[in-house]
Amino acid sequence: MKKQRKQIIIFNLYKDSFIFQEFIVWIKLGIIV
Repeated sequence: MKKQRKQIIIFNLYKDSFIFQEFIVWIKLGIIV
């Protein structure tokens, strides 16, 4: 049970970082365009 909770936390962190990377890509595209 505790292990599963840890996996969910890691998944959420990964999801957040993925959204953050997408955001950076959009900013770079905005600067280029």
